[in-house]
Amino acid sequence: KVKGDVLYCTAGGKKYNFLAINRFTGDLIWYNEGAENVNAYATPTFIIHNGVENMITYNQLFVLAIDIENGDVAWKYPMKAKSGIHANTPVYKDGMLFVQDAWRSGSRMLKIADDGKSADLVWENDLYDLENGDVVVLDDRIIGTNYDKKGISCVDWFTGEELFTNKEF
Repeated sequence: KVKGDVLYCTAGGKKYNFLAINRFTGDLIWYNEGAENVNAYATPTFIIHNGVENMITYNQLFVLAIDIENGDVAWKYPMKAKSGIHANTPVYKDGMLFVQDAWRSGSRMLKIADDGKSADLVWENDLYDLENGDVVVLDDRIIGTNYDKKGISCVDWFTGEELFTNKEF
């Protein structure tokens, strides 16, 4: 993903798990070993939380927040699925981060600490258990598809309560 003069990459190796390079010269700006496991498939997304900008992405076992200035891991949170697929884009809103796991591992909402150094579980459910296929957030509702329930579901952003699942398609 390009931001200004920098290309942020999820390269995938154990040493160069994430890196930033100058997009014009190819010079390495920083690299990060992540959590010392191979990368997943999601495109990184950028968030600004309490004035600090981080890149949010996955590797095989974790969702991570990486400081875009120096590549340090600000925090990481374990994922349930160990397959490392994690191809869904995390969604940030009002200090909370919605993440989907891989097949049959459901989804969860994390609250990022005010200092941006950790994230805690707010809720989790078994919906949105696809290995790829993002959700749509409308106001305080999350809408997306499911593998096990074979439908389109809507849940409350704050509680994870299932508001409806439609299987008529």
